[in-house]
Amino acid sequence: MRQASDGRVVFTEYALNSDIQSALGLTIDGNGFHIEHHEAVRQQIYIHDNCFFAIEPVDGTELREIVRRILEQHSFYLGSDVHWDGILDEIAALLNRVDKVRIQSEPARQHLILSWIARAPSLLDRIFGRRSSRRIEIRNGEARFIDSRKE
Repeated sequence: MRQASDGRVVFTEYALNSDIQSALGLTIDGNGFHIEHHEAVRQQIYIHDNCFFAIEPVDGTELREIVRRILEQHSFYLGSDVHWDGILDEIAALLNRVDKVRIQSEPARQHLILSWIARAPSLLDRIFGRRSSRRIEIRNGEARFIDSRKE
């Protein structure tokens, strides 16, 4: 975590022992977890294999920086240096409108796919598990949205 924040944020990491698990009311079920006492958590960052899954709570300034860090990680997956500034604000705004966003790198095509489920999905979207999506193309080291579909 210290490396990921470039030393700008001071983190104290704790091993998840039974005392901490009990104090948080933490239950783990397969790949998921539930925290009963959220008030006891100052900042929660859930990662796996260096991929961010959840970060709570986050203010607007932190959110933009977190999005930048996640996209920088995707630069590595894509195998190229990418300037993400042109899409940061739009992704941060999307994260403020929906609960979860999935970002999938496609290195062979040099693009990313963002997908999400609206906070109040239609009945058909719920039945078929449909997600909205947008594609981000990398061209000449610049990231840009290439379609106009929105939530």
